[in-house]
Amino acid sequence: MSLLTKTLTTPLPVSSAIVKVMGVLSFAILTALGAYIAIPLPFTPVPITLQTLFVLLSGAILGAIEGSLSQILYITIGALGMPVYAGATGGFAHILGPTGGYLIGFVISSFIAGIMCKRSTRAWKVFFGFAIAELPIFLLGLTFLATFTHSNLIVTLKMGLLPFIPGEIIKIGTAGSIMKTLRHLRKAVNLK
Repeated sequence: MSLLTKTLTTPLPVSSAIVKVMGVLSFAILTALGAYIAIPLPFTPVPITLQTLFVLLSGAILGAIEGSLSQILYITIGALGMPVYAGATGGFAHILGPTGGYLIGFVISSFIAGIMCKRSTRAWKVFFGFAIAELPIFLLGLTFLATFTHSNLIVTLKMGLLPFIPGEIIKIGTAGSIMKTLRHLRKAVNLK
């Protein structure tokens, strides 16, 4: 192999810090884009979005720490007024409002997804891990929702949980399938 061929085919060294920063930025952007795919529901201030798919994947792909950082970055950008929240809105008031608990839950959810996926090699464990990772989103979300709407438990569940269950099952399945595909690709690349 000539020196020129070797030089052209050898990948440039990339700092792992740069890769991590790019991953954090990428998932902050993906979560913001997921907010733009929103279906408002007339009976609740909480819309259906694709955000939780990217929250789960941020932890699973980047790991617990970087995944959580991507969600902190996303929330911070929105709190500073950038229109990255559902409905192309932004501002600190959203964090302190009825949907603020869901946003705060993103950070914890990404962290848990990172831990659960790191430890899980079987597909069913990854799917189960994603389901567990979604709990903080809904626990905090329902708490804020009930507090700000002054609703009882049944009404809060109807506004903030029940309409979202089918979509969350689909998003968990999608995230699990993506992780399974990525693991197969990683395995195939390592065999070469």
